[in-house]
Amino acid sequence: MSVTFAKYAVSMSRTGGKFWEVEVEGAEMRVRYGKIGQERAWSSKSYPTPEKAEAEAQKKWRGKLQKGYTEAPRPSAVSDAPIREALTEIPLGGVLYFRALERFPGGNADMFTIKVLLQSIPGEAPKMTAAVHWNWDGSCHAYDAFPLTLDLSTTLPAFLTAAEAMLAADHRDVSVSIEDTRTDREEYDTEWSSIELTLHRLPDGATDLSSLEGSSPFLRVLQKAISFKAQAVSPPDEVTQAFIDGALRLAGLTRVEARSEGADLFAEPFRSAKGREDGGGHTVKLYI
Repeated sequence: MSVTFAKYAVSMSRTGGKFWEVEVEGAEMRVRYGKIGQERAWSSKSYPTPEKAEAEAQKKWRGKLQKGYTEAPRPSAVSDAPIREALTEIPLGGVLYFRALERFPGGNADMFTIKVLLQSIPGEAPKMTAAVHWNWDGSCHAYDAFPLTLDLSTTLPAFLTAAEAMLAADHRDVSVSIEDTRTDREEYDTEWSSIELTLHRLPDGATDLSSLEGSSPFLRVLQKAISFKAQAVSPPDEVTQAFIDGALRLAGLTRVEARSEGADLFAEPFRSAKGREDGGGHTVKLYI
């Protein structure tokens, strides 16, 4: 018997992030939830028919979306296949997420999710595209994928060197957290709410990166910023910090404040992107 309905959703806030997941197989509905990165057991319930099981799963799913959860690709297990070549010698794809959520520079609801896709294939010029979902004071705008035309001559080699250091340190699947020291919602220079980075080995000849998020990466890093001092943090070590810093430089980003002001290298290619209104309220998509 196969799974006929499956959904995965996430919610992120100042205290970190959590997930909720549901599956239907036959007349059985399974649910599990917890903090992102945790392995949690399924709880299950049987129904008289598969149709009733799916109807109940649909109802629960709609309820989670109404509570602010966002549909997301279900995380794939990090591959343990060894990478024996230098990363410059293999076809490589990267999915880089940078999120500024519940950040209110100057008192306005200035929140955004940035997604950068990297394609690095030996013998070809590397390519990057970016997509953005942005909320400014209650108005949401979506910017579909546009070329991220940056000089990668130094930033890409440095990023790949930092990635190789992660592999050498056996840092294949890392979750860390840092403290955001802002004192209130009007503090301007905040940390990124979350930075999520995955690297994938591309199949030979692959050029479409749209399915990367559903495949198993060989390296994954998630950093969350927590603004409540009462909650313990687990900061990155030097190797992980160098990888995160390398990802920011690769994408032309620095601080949240600089992105809000258009004072980073990301700003120039972003000016050429065409946005469209995408509803209202204060909901920013976590995955785009």
